[in-house]
Amino acid sequence: MVRTFDEEGAEWFLAAHSSGLLADLSSDGLVVGYAIRSTDPLTIESPLLPMVTFPYEWTPTMLKDAAAVTLEIAIRAWDAEFHLRDASAFNIVFHDGRPIMVDLGSFRPGHTPFFLAYGQFCDHFLNPLAVAQTLGVSPRSLWSSLEGLGADDAKRLMRKKALRPRYLRHIWARARLEAGSESLGESQRRDVRAQYGLPPDAIRKAMDSLRTVVASVDPAAGGVWGSYEQVCSYEGTETDIKGDFVARAASRASGRLALDIGANAGHYSQILSPHFETVVAIEPDEAAADTLYRRLKDGALSGNIVPMVIDIVDPPGGRGFGNRERQPALERIERADLVTWLAVIHHLVLGRNVPLELIFELAERLSDHHVFEHVDPKDEMSKLLLSSKDEPPWALDRTSFESALERNFTVVDTVDVTPTRRLYEAVTPG
Repeated sequence: MVRTFDEEGAEWFLAAHSSGLLADLSSDGLVVGYAIRSTDPLTIESPLLPMVTFPYEWTPTMLKDAAAVTLEIAIRAWDAEFHLRDASAFNIVFHDGRPIMVDLGSFRPGHTPFFLAYGQFCDHFLNPLAVAQTLGVSPRSLWSSLEGLGADDAKRLMRKKALRPRYLRHIWARARLEAGSESLGESQRRDVRAQYGLPPDAIRKAMDSLRTVVASVDPAAGGVWGSYEQVCSYEGTETDIKGDFVARAASRASGRLALDIGANAGHYSQILSPHFETVVAIEPDEAAADTLYRRLKDGALSGNIVPMVIDIVDPPGGRGFGNRERQPALERIERADLVTWLAVIHHLVLGRNVPLELIFELAERLSDHHVFEHVDPKDEMSKLLLSSKDEPPWALDRTSFESALERNFTVVDTVDVTPTRRLYEAVTPG
């Protein structure tokens, strides 16, 4: 990843570089590493991180950890007599199981009368976390705008709970101040800035206070599959059969990228991880994905696993100017070396009414190599999915499944896991 700076940006970057601030942050794993390739114009090169996910694809714990890292960087910059110009959540990428900042142009020398990145930090981190905890909703659902969630919207959603002591200053009072400043002209705004600025020590204390508030917010991840791996219907030997089959397929397809669709808490993502540079664990259930991320943080899963909280039936599209500032989810994950669809297709067909043909068309877009699991309608889990329906929306018996599969793929291996569950390793013809 290469970045070139204009004259002013080069001056700011070189100041942060020469002071040792960027080197210290990089060695501590808080910002991405870099090397200066030329000085006229200033050009730096950083490692290309293999997978980028966005805040509306993170679990609550991921958003909270990204907030904590952003504040830690801001505080350490302030202590080195620099300030952080912005605090966008889009400056954070999850790599090796932890959040890391990738915008090395965000540092500017000197202290300022205010914490300039404060408003953006609240909109991108604190407000979604606070509203999510207060209302019991997902922070991801609050990202209707790439600007995050503004103070006024957070205040209206939280109502009287925005008056709680820890939120009073950051949400309720800020919303009132922003509303009152809308009528001020340019000179009046400059006067306010000059009159009400704070000394550096006071701003440093405010940053510490904000860090305490973020640490106290703990929105629970919603979902029903968080403990599935502990209570699922497989016996130990059946789990071994399934794991061995996945490992064999992974060894044949090893390469740059694998996708584990319906990853749950990451058991099969871990089996894939030795064979690929990156494994994207795709899981729509936030509770299950949060369990996976916590296991990743604790070292129970390999660092090359990247959680991605999306619904494969309705993945995020392109966002921002021209719908191109933030790349669509499917474009970021396509051209994988292997995709596993374990205990997920029956949910899509029987639970979400998606025809098999469309699932296999999507599979062809994502990769030439797959592991599919067929779960028969007679399986207990399928019966549960069908309990509220008069009849299956689409045929999913083994004959229908294999017929649809073989129209798109060549089956190279199979194994029966249970009488109602079979695995297929399949590749595109040719």
